[in-house]
Amino acid sequence: MIDLTREQALRLDEIAKLVPPSRGAGHTHVSTVYRWIVRGATTPSGRRVRLDATRIGGKWVSSREALLRFQAQLTPPLDHDIRAPQSATARRRASERAEAELARVGI
Repeated sequence: MIDLTREQALRLDEIAKLVPPSRGAGHTHVSTVYRWIVRGATTPSGRRVRLDATRIGGKWVSSREALLRFQAQLTPPLDHDIRAPQSATARRRASERAEAELARVGI
């Protein structure tokens, strides 16, 4: 939940304008921000996180700080080597090499 004594409440349309566009031109849609509040978004590890928000007078509000916390939870740690996924051919070849190595040692 956001702390309105320390954070400035922003309407969802204002939060949407803080998010850079992801596909083409324009800002993130308000419905996307609402979805982040209600359903959340999935982290790379598969955990679901929600954008902190509260209702005031029947309207949802959040804050810039809440958006930053949400973004931090969604961003994977980049302090280790990140490898691109292997292609199907590379996986097959690695499997064949492992199979041959196991057969060589008698397993």
